[in-house]
Amino acid sequence: MKHLLLLPSLLTLISFFPLHAAEIPWKPEKYSLQVREEALNTVLQNFCADQGIYTIISEQITGTVSGQFTQLDPADFLNRLTAAYNLIWYYDGTVLYIYHSSEMASEMLTMQFAKIDRYMMALDAVQILDQRFPIRALESEGLVYVTGPPRYVELAVQTAVGMDANAARMTALEASRDVVEVFELKYAWADDQLLSFNDREITVPGVVTVLRGILTGSTGLETLESRDRRRKPTRDKLKGKGMSAIGNLEDDEAEDLQAQNSGGDESPQTGPPTPVPMIMADVRNNAVVVRDKGENIAFYRQIIESLDVPAGLIEIHASIIEVNTDYSHEVGVDWRYEKPGDASAGYFNNAANEADADFNFNNSPLTAGAGLSFTTILGDAAENFIARIRLLEADGKADIISRPSIVTLDNVEAQLTTNQTFFVRLEGDREVDLFNVSAGVTLRVTPHLIEDGKHKKIKLSIQLEDGSVTENRVDAIPIVQNTTINTQAVIRHNESVLLGGYVLEKRTDTESRVPFFGRIPLFGNLFRNKTRRNEMVERLILLTPRIIDPENPSRFVEVQPRYTNELDSEELPLDIDPARPRPKPKK
Repeated sequence: MKHLLLLPSLLTLISFFPLHAAEIPWKPEKYSLQVREEALNTVLQNFCADQGIYTIISEQITGTVSGQFTQLDPADFLNRLTAAYNLIWYYDGTVLYIYHSSEMASEMLTMQFAKIDRYMMALDAVQILDQRFPIRALESEGLVYVTGPPRYVELAVQTAVGMDANAARMTALEASRDVVEVFELKYAWADDQLLSFNDREITVPGVVTVLRGILTGSTGLETLESRDRRRKPTRDKLKGKGMSAIGNLEDDEAEDLQAQNSGGDESPQTGPPTPVPMIMADVRNNAVVVRDKGENIAFYRQIIESLDVPAGLIEIHASIIEVNTDYSHEVGVDWRYEKPGDASAGYFNNAANEADADFNFNNSPLTAGAGLSFTTILGDAAENFIARIRLLEADGKADIISRPSIVTLDNVEAQLTTNQTFFVRLEGDREVDLFNVSAGVTLRVTPHLIEDGKHKKIKLSIQLEDGSVTENRVDAIPIVQNTTINTQAVIRHNESVLLGGYVLEKRTDTESRVPFFGRIPLFGNLFRNKTRRNEMVERLILLTPRIIDPENPSRFVEVQPRYTNELDSEELPLDIDPARPRPKPKK
C-alpha cells in the first residue's frame, strides 16, 4: 500500500457512508469526582478503571486537573475532559485510546483490486468507522483518504491492505481460469466470406481469421489478407476405369492415406496438453466465441471493437460505350469544355483539333497515335459526355451496350461481368476433359473512401479485362483476344473515370428475307439476303462512383461542389448538332 500526500484539489468526496463505531460499555451510574492539582493522565486512568474499560493513554498527554464533577454521565465526563484539554479518543471495541490532538494522523490509500464500496461496508460491519472522523474516497481512481486518531487510521489501513490483497488473489484466480465470452458483431462478418467470380474465388477474412492471425503471429496471405485463387479451368475428368479400377485407390483416398502415413512418424506428446485459446465463429448469430484466460478477454474485446465498425456504402455506375472510329473525333471535340472556376474537365488526345473561343482546346503532350488511348478523370463533364454519346447513338455512330450499377462496401471488391463461355473437349487416352473458355468484359473495382475534412474522396483500384472471340482458329479452336487495363485513381464524389480507347473489330451478321417464301427449304435461299459487316470501334468505359448515405440509402451524400454549373438545361438541348459549338456560359 502506497502512502501518498494529500491532494485536496484531486480528491472528491463521493459520499458519507453510514458510520457505526463500537459503543463504549459505560456503567449506568452517574459519575462524580473532586480533585485538586492531580495529573491528567492519572485522572483518565482512574476514570476508565472505575468504568471497567481497558485504556491506553498517550505519553503526550500532560497537565493537572482541579475541580469538582457531580452526577455526570460517564460519556459526558469524558467529552468535557477531552474538550478542555484538547484531547481525542477512539474506542476499537476492546480498548479506549486517548491521544493529544497533535497526534492526529492521516493516510492516503490506493485500492488497486478491491472495490471502495465493499471496503466501506467492511469497515462498517466490524464497527471501525466513527462518524467523528469521516472517510473520503475517489472511487473512479481507487483513492481513499483516512484521517483520525492513530489507532483509527491503523485499523483502516490494515483493513484496506487485507481486502486489496484478497481481491488480488481472487482476480489472479479468475484470470487463470478459462472463460467463454461471446462477442456479437454489428457490422463486420465473424466468418470468412467467399466471393466467386467466374474463374476466381476471393476469400475475405472475417474477424475470427484476423484474431487467429494475431495470436499465431502469422502475417502471410493465408491468414490476414484476402485470398485470391483461380478455379481449375477444367471440369472433373470422365475416366473409363474398366478392370483397372480394381485394387486402385481413388485420388482422395490416396491423399488421405499418405497424410496418415506421414503423420505416423511424429513422436507422441508426453504430459498434459498445453491449453490454447479457442476462437470460433457463430455464423447463425454473426458472433465471435472466445475461450481463453479471463485476463485476456479485455484484449479480445478491444480488438473486436476496433474491427467491428461501420463501412461506407458506395454505388459504382459503369457505362460501356462503343464509338465508330470514323466519328470518335466528334466525341473529343466538345468534351474539352471548360467551366468557370474549374480547370479543364479532361480531354481525349486529339491534337489535330484547334482551340476556339468556346472550347479552349490545347494540344496535349499525352497525345498518342491513332485512336483514343487514355485514362482520365471527368468532373461534371461526364453528363455532357454521355449526352454527346446519345447524339452519336441516334445517328448510329455509337452504341451504349451496357450501363450496369452495383453497390458495394468500402474496401470490398465489386465485379461487373458480361461474358460468353464455350467448352472445348480435350480427349485423352482414358479420360476426357472439358476446358471452358470465356470472353467478354470483366470489370473489377475496389473502392476506398478517404475522409479529408469536409471533402470526401474515393480511391479506386480498377482492373479491366476485355476479350472477344475472333474468327482465327488453331486446331479448330477459336482464338480469344484479350485487352487488360490495371490502374488506380483518386477522385471526388460524383466525378468519373474514363477508361479505354482501344480499337476492336466488330462483326455484325444480318439476314433479311421475304415473308413465307424465305422459309421454304432450299428454294427459300432465293428470297433471303445475308450481310456481314465488319467495322472498327473504340470501346470506352465510364466509371462513376457515388457515396451513399447509410442512414438514407436512397440519397447520395452531399458534398461541397468544386464549382457551380451555370448552364441551364434549356441551353443544352439533346437534339443539337454535335459539330455546332455550345453557347458561352453566363457571366
